[in-house]
Amino acid sequence: MFWINTGLGTLLAAALVLSTPLIVALYGEPSLAGIIPFAAAALLSGGLQAQQQIHLARSLRFNTAALTEIGAQLIATGLAISLAWSGYGVWALAWQIAAAPVALFVLRFAAARFVPKAPRRGAATQPLIRAGLHVGGAQLLNFAALNASTVMIGNRWGAAPLGQYGRAANLTNMPTQAVVGPLTNVAIPTLNRLRREGRDVNSALLNIHTLITLLGVTMFTAAASSAPWLIPLVLGQDWAPAVGIFQALSAGGAVSFAATCCFWGFLLNDATRSLLISDLIAKPISVVLVFAGVLHSVEAAAIAHSAGIAVSWLTNLLMLARLNSFPSLQSFLVGVRLIAAGALGVLSVTVLHSELQRLPAAGAVTAAVLVSLSIMMLAITITPGGFKLIRGAWRSAAMLRK
Repeated sequence: MFWINTGLGTLLAAALVLSTPLIVALYGEPSLAGIIPFAAAALLSGGLQAQQQIHLARSLRFNTAALTEIGAQLIATGLAISLAWSGYGVWALAWQIAAAPVALFVLRFAAARFVPKAPRRGAATQPLIRAGLHVGGAQLLNFAALNASTVMIGNRWGAAPLGQYGRAANLTNMPTQAVVGPLTNVAIPTLNRLRREGRDVNSALLNIHTLITLLGVTMFTAAASSAPWLIPLVLGQDWAPAVGIFQALSAGGAVSFAATCCFWGFLLNDATRSLLISDLIAKPISVVLVFAGVLHSVEAAAIAHSAGIAVSWLTNLLMLARLNSFPSLQSFLVGVRLIAAGALGVLSVTVLHSELQRLPAAGAVTAAVLVSLSIMMLAITITPGGFKLIRGAWRSAAMLRK
């Protein structure tokens, strides 16, 4: 599998380099020609380190996997800051793009001590390759759908609105990248262990679903409610137009946390083909929604992007319901309940916006976070079964720490 992952990474990197003239023509920005090879290096490094990550997960060395991820980001960020301080400008960011995956490969290679063997026939990899092709195809569709808005906005509205959208998208992607990937590495082996022990996997999966959705909704509720003061405070007043975009994308970010367990459900049930079919249905709808939104405004494109994520979640749930081995209805109800509570928290801050405007920026951020999260937790706990829901999430957190 190491050689297959490396080959795929090499092919993707080569395809990206070969598409350089098309990308430059699309954005009308000749300087991209020098930046694209850095992104290609990142794709190649990602293929090289994939098997190292799998080896660490199989060995249940989750802390090591998390530490290498953090270490790689720190190395890349430190390099970018040093280069920017030395006057390299945009090239500092280009080096950061390439440095993070390269550092991750080096750190995980040293930690896992996994040395690949020469490829050979009869290694019983055909089922793995087939499943990998299904998951890879689904991920490719997901990548295309997620980036369709960026391409369309750049082509329709130009560089400045694209920069605002890109910054808002990066901010909303940060919690997902920080939580979902590492948690997946822990959750899948844990659920497989429970299945081998003959325990109720669906109950455990639903509790983990509650935990990760609650975590995501909490983060995005706090971020979206405080965004009118937090973004100008951190990024500067010039980024104030990105507030509405960020809030619209935050809704999709919360839904993406709720949808994470669907991906786990496909993997646990060896239903990767169903995953691919589901994405073949949902992702084109997402792209059409974004296209319609882009024609109106950048904010509408952000709303359409979040709506597309919701469509994908619902499609995945319907596909999983056919398997009769995944709690689709319960998962949907829990997700809607928590997301609605988060939306109520954000709405409460919107009602108090004029009052919060009188406070200093830092005070307004603090007040917005406290008010929104208090309303969110109140909405969860006062409804029937609210405390039971929280207890289940807490138990799943304890289980994953073991």
